[in-house]
Amino acid sequence: MLHVRSLYFVCLAALALTACIDDGEGDGGRRNRDSGTGTPGGETGAQCSDGIDNDNDGVRDCDEATCGAAPNCLVDAGPRGDGGFDTCDELPFEAETRFAPIDIVWIIDNSGSMDGEAAIIQDNMNAFVSAIEASGITDYHVIVITASGFVNVPPPLGTDTARFRFVSYDVQSQDAMSDLIASYSMWSDFLRRDAVTHIVHVTDDESSMSAADFQTMFNGLLGHAWTSHAIASPPGSTNCGPFGCGGPFPFPIDGCSGPNGEAADNGDHYWDIATRTGGQRISICTADWSAAFSTLLASIAVPTAIPCEFDIPEPPDGMEFDSRRVNVVYTPGGGAEQRFPYVGTDDGANCPSSGADGWYYDDPENPTQIRLCPSTCSRVEADTSGRVDIALGCERLII
Repeated sequence: MLHVRSLYFVCLAALALTACIDDGEGDGGRRNRDSGTGTPGGETGAQCSDGIDNDNDGVRDCDEATCGAAPNCLVDAGPRGDGGFDTCDELPFEAETRFAPIDIVWIIDNSGSMDGEAAIIQDNMNAFVSAIEASGITDYHVIVITASGFVNVPPPLGTDTARFRFVSYDVQSQDAMSDLIASYSMWSDFLRRDAVTHIVHVTDDESSMSAADFQTMFNGLLGHAWTSHAIASPPGSTNCGPFGCGGPFPFPIDGCSGPNGEAADNGDHYWDIATRTGGQRISICTADWSAAFSTLLASIAVPTAIPCEFDIPEPPDGMEFDSRRVNVVYTPGGGAEQRFPYVGTDDGANCPSSGADGWYYDDPENPTQIRLCPSTCSRVEADTSGRVDIALGCERLII
């Protein structure tokens, strides 16, 4: 769908209700923070209404981030409230579309016949991730699994520990699938639950594990959708074998032939798993590796918008963000403006089971995103002419 998403910082006219507050420090508008010298941790329970700065941090009661969900701190602006919303002055900011991060796992056969291909991958890896960044995806992780010293990714990617991990593992000719499973515990912590995951198998031999078995086992480990790509010998390929094609004893054998020599066998299982998961299938014997990388990029460097999740930008200079004064405003196509209620929690567990509307933060104490409940998300996504605004600064409607 293509509904408009706008984001507003709102400063209330009445100082007592302001959510965009001049902090007087000119620090670029930091979010809620403790500024005292007490022990961090915040106030909870009855401390949220006793008028005492219990943790000596200069902040008390409902001004503590940890008191946001306390009954006396929930701000009611609905029909049960005290007159609705005060007039607000708006400072509009367009919401940035949130794209899913991507995780790319390369597993490379390090048998002796793969030296040429390994060097090509090593030399092209930085250009590969630069092309991913150029597509608009800046949140990516790259994992390379192969023998130590076989592929040495140079800087800048090779030294970027936040984005790159090398896993030293001896990957022999027929083991790229089974070794990916066996080594999983060595790199699984570098994967993200919300990432789009890609696997790239690079080998000149066949797998000892079937595509069906690999798919079942990896599904059980990863727990979400993924795409596998094959750089291997295409099924049905043959080469002339040790006696040549024109000799008295021609003996063609399975495996393609290319600038880096003959493949040991066709990668039928790798082709199969790529087909099953919608991935690319590229010949290991290609003479044009730039085209091979371009083919991979066509599948990997594709920004994937995360539906119904909205990033909260930093407030303007000299202002602070108040997470308790936020409203999600929906205007359906041809309809009147509506406000979705806040349901609390960071996992959507309090979303109405009845299909009613609602939203929640990714982290109630230090929010960076606003997320719609499933039924609300479905409703908004189905409305191609509707509009969602997020107004920060006015009293919050709660469920």
